[in-house]
Amino acid sequence: MGKVIKLTEEVKIGDTVVKELDLDFASLRGIDLLDAEKEVRAFGDDTPMLMFSMRYQAAVVARLTDLTYDDVLNMNGKDFTALTNAVGGFLMSRG
Repeated sequence: MGKVIKLTEEVKIGDTVVKELDLDFASLRGIDLLDAEKEVRAFGDDTPMLMFSMRYQAAVVARLTDLTYDDVLNMNGKDFTALTNAVGGFLMSRG
């Protein structure tokens, strides 16, 4: 279990409605981060320090959950910010 984010609005993942998301950062692999980078670069994100890109953070959230990238982008601002801040903190953490 990783960092659990309680959502202000329920989201549907498949046939399941969830009220919180578990961001298990230990489950991420390098390929997941590279695939997230590839996805946001294809959308034109040219942020030099990718860890600061909210699009990149959202793409990482999608890889940590069973949500699609578009699902993450369409979340309300409070939930989106909570999730991307958690990912940003992970990406900027030091050893």
